[in-house]
Amino acid sequence: MFIGKPHILDELQGKSKDINNLFILDKQDDRILSHINKRYVIFNEHEQDLPTYRDMFRFTVLGDKTYAEYLVGRNGLIMPGEDGELLEFRLYEVHKYRDLEGLKVDGYALATYLDLKNARIIEPHTTSSESAEWHAKQALAGMEWQVGRVDFKGVRSITFDNYTNPYDYLNRIAREFDLELRFYIKTDGSQVTGRYVDLIERVGEWRGRTVEFGRDL
Repeated sequence: MFIGKPHILDELQGKSKDINNLFILDKQDDRILSHINKRYVIFNEHEQDLPTYRDMFRFTVLGDKTYAEYLVGRNGLIMPGEDGELLEFRLYEVHKYRDLEGLKVDGYALATYLDLKNARIIEPHTTSSESAEWHAKQALAGMEWQVGRVDFKGVRSITFDNYTNPYDYLNRIAREFDLELRFYIKTDGSQVTGRYVDLIERVGEWRGRTVEFGRDL
């Protein structure tokens, strides 16, 4: 079993242009099980569209390597974001097959922060007039995700006429305060140590983007 070395993940977390690895996480305890070198990646695509909060990662890799046994449903993947942050995904579909070129694995993964949709139910209510940071802490109360950087843009009272969830609460905060959500994780080199969400001022209109690991990143 491969346990990620600290210096490898320190490099991954610090910069995004010269990264050669994707990391596979254990679905039970967040340990790093193995890594996939860029040269074994045949196809990959990260599609993120903030207005609709669509965030997925699709890939095809060689299937005759040691990492292949860990590419199973619900295990996680870590990949570098555009700013050097670490992004986390959860495998939902994995297809292992053989063609004329040999064994291959197709995978489809969604960003783990989307799990917040089903994390808990928040009843209809009206908040007091509070900052975006206060609202974010309320949204994530009791969750494994934590509040990171939050830009201050005054205070707001928010009314929820219907039942909601932590994910939609965060989206509502972003709209009310005209801020942008940014989800990422941190590691100690061998496992995930924290999951965070920032609420930061928008630097421009986001129209969505598709990037390719090893080329754009």
